[in-house]
Amino acid sequence: MNDKEISWACILLFHSFFVYIGDNGSVLGRVIQALCLFLFIVFFNKRVFFLFHSKDKKLIRRILYYVFTLLITSLLSIFVDKSYLMSLSLTPLKDSYTPSSYTLGIMIAVVVLMYYSFIEYLNNIHKVQILGKIFFKLCLFYCVVADLVTLSVGIDNNFFIGGGKFGISYLHLFLVVFYYLRNNLCGIQVRNKNYYYYILYAFIISIYTECTTALIGSIVLFLTFKYKKTFSNKIFRPKTMLCILIFCALFPLIVPSLIYNPIVSYIIVDILGEDLTLTGRLGIYETLNEVISLRPIWGWGIGNGHYIMSYLYGAANAQNGVFNLVLEQGIVGFIVVIALWTRCLYEVKYRNNLSVTFAVYSILLVLITMSMVEITIDTRFIVFTSFLLIKSYKSEHNIK
Repeated sequence: MNDKEISWACILLFHSFFVYIGDNGSVLGRVIQALCLFLFIVFFNKRVFFLFHSKDKKLIRRILYYVFTLLITSLLSIFVDKSYLMSLSLTPLKDSYTPSSYTLGIMIAVVVLMYYSFIEYLNNIHKVQILGKIFFKLCLFYCVVADLVTLSVGIDNNFFIGGGKFGISYLHLFLVVFYYLRNNLCGIQVRNKNYYYYILYAFIISIYTECTTALIGSIVLFLTFKYKKTFSNKIFRPKTMLCILIFCALFPLIVPSLIYNPIVSYIIVDILGEDLTLTGRLGIYETLNEVISLRPIWGWGIGNGHYIMSYLYGAANAQNGVFNLVLEQGIVGFIVVIALWTRCLYEVKYRNNLSVTFAVYSILLVLITMSMVEITIDTRFIVFTSFLLIKSYKSEHNIK
């Protein structure tokens, strides 16, 4: 592929996942994503199978384990309908149950496979810097336009970017990552304060949209850049990151014993402006054991965490990243996600590319941190994990 073809492929791949045009309840956004994915595959042509030529068979196997698990989970979710739920003798809060389409999981499986294959292809032809440039420009464009729309009509009426305050706020966090990758992969030297400006941008948007999780995420992102050497040498290691993930996963189990501690109460109520139920999350956490135990192996299917929690308990979702992952993809899904993620973490060490992927490590830490109270161990987590495989053929980066 020449540079122009790669640029168009990057544009299509970005739109197949990172932006959802229109309201979440609209089909338009998903149609645009599916169309972009289809055109990307046509554009990429036979190169879609490039990943299978890699010498790293362990990495290939773990990617395929994830993809096939997602396909199986999605197909099994076809049989989860109202009659199935009634056979479980449950007492739901709602009368109707309308699950997510099983095709969503199939599409996501293909998206993930394309990201990993395309990045490895760009590594092979030494053109990954094009992806950095295109993704940064597109993300910046959508952030600016989404902000202008939000200022004009308000966050609740912004139907340009799906996901509400979460979708818009998280996109600004992702902008920092793509800015770093663009600079690093293109050999552009910038001062550290330039990254602070972008993080401040994300911080301000999270305040304006009243998105507490993105607010916390922007603080974590700032700390990783402020103490870059410390995080690079001590935190951004596979075992350390896994321990942090386990702690965040256990948050629903330990938070009830901590919530009434005076210091913790002060932080939650006076600093973050939340109530001591964490906006009803404590009640939701009490239901997780029951609903997960109903389908522990394969879960309820991609996108169905919201629908099953709403149907049974009137809740939005599991309000914890790992628990929602198990809820939707089961124990099998959780295992393959962790297996793929940890393998890619070790790939950073093997490829000696931490200076290149530092911001990717940072956003993964942000997603893990936010997963204590939000569902951020999801497809975004897996897609960003693919960016850990990026290699740079420029000179060492960058931050003065």
